Amino acid sequence: MCHSYTVANHHYCYQCNQARASLPACASAISFVALAVKGEQLARDLWAYKNRWSLAARTRPQLGLAALLWRWLAHHEECLAKTAGVDGFTVVTTVPSTTGRPQHPLDAIVGTAIGATTKRFRPLLHPSGRCDDDRQFSAKRFEMNTPAQAINTTPVLLIDDTFTSGAHAQSAAARLIDAGYGPVAIVCVGRHFNRNPKGKEFHDGAERYYRDARRLGWDWSRCCLCSQQHV
Repeated sequence: MCHSYTVANHHYCYQCNQARASLPACASAISFVALAVKGEQLARDLWAYKNRWSLAARTRPQLGLAALLWRWLAHHEECLAKTAGVDGFTVVTTVPSTTGRPQHPLDAIVGTAIGATTKRFRPLLHPSGRCDDDRQFSAKRFEMNTPAQAINTTPVLLIDDTFTSGAHAQSAAARLIDAGYGPVAIVCVGRHFNRNPKGKEFHDGAERYYRDARRLGWDWSRCCLCSQQHV
């Protein structure tokens, strides 16, 4: 589940219903470090760390996001593993960029900056170029970098920077599962959140959710999998 708001008494949003219809091809667990509210600091850093024009301008948010993710994993990687039904994750990989960016900074963060993931990091996937709809769930969106070898039932922690519709992360999970990996758990640094969607019903739902999240506040000891009080 994407842990966002719903409207009209629906239990799941459209994207989560789409993912549920594709079970068991999707991730066994999914969590987020924090809401990346459009226009606020985390959302700005998630844009800046890979899009600022100079290396110096990208370095500060890269270091900040690395520290944020590292500390969150220290507290809550176990929550993901427990939800996925495994003792831990043998392999850590990332969701590849589909924009043609040759060297994604997330790979450097996970593969070299975060001590807890460095030795487990494997760049397993690359975009296939076979999926035109950027928000459509499809295992054909990605291909494996190398042929699968003795990887059955290898648990994988799949890391992405921003979760919007979930199509990219869930498509990557589906491709890994199709190749023999699994269970797969997803963690995204920022759960993209727009406080002002079009349509009164959606706007009101988003604003209620945002107010509840602000009221609940931030606590390193709590994630959306282990917390007994989540919005």
